[in-house]
Amino acid sequence: MSHAANIAFQQDFRPYIFDQQTVEFPVLHLIDDYAFIGLDSNADEFGFFERFFAEGDLGEAQLERLNQLLDSDAVAGKKIIIYLHHHPFHFSRSVSSREGKKHAFKAFLKRNTEVFRRMKDAHDFLSIVRDRTDVLLFGHKHDGLDLSHQSQQYGIRLALDAGSSTNTDDFVDRMRIRVINLEELSYQTHIIKLSTG
Repeated sequence: MSHAANIAFQQDFRPYIFDQQTVEFPVLHLIDDYAFIGLDSNADEFGFFERFFAEGDLGEAQLERLNQLLDSDAVAGKKIIIYLHHHPFHFSRSVSSREGKKHAFKAFLKRNTEVFRRMKDAHDFLSIVRDRTDVLLFGHKHDGLDLSHQSQQYGIRLALDAGSSTNTDDFVDRMRIRVINLEELSYQTHIIKLSTG
């Protein structure tokens, strides 16, 4: 996405993302005892060379604002849920639901180009949110994995990679929906059968 496209996206979706807030990330939404913090992991990815890859970069300015927000009275005593696009952990070598013999070449390319889909400042991000975040939600790979085993070393109890509802190669007859219980910091996966007729 180009910088102009990102600005256009933010303007088009401004009422839904920012409501009455300044158009700037992180964006905060308070609902009862929960603080939802949205980040733009493309923020520093609009240089000439950066746009050729699918990497993420929150940037120093956004990380500093996030650090200040996590220290603020606005989120004190609330469960913190952070959401962003790019994957903040080392890529897992788990077998993807979309891999298999008929997709061997695609899987080979995917595994050998992971370095071009990373979040460049993941270490800085994880250092800031360490022991200050309850739930971390992200996508990018969309394998639908529970990566809490990686997040718990940073004091984050639940970390989920979003699955894909458009994965039609292998699951044409069903869709997986994850329902997250924020009170218990747990989730359930529901299978929805799709009509084949």
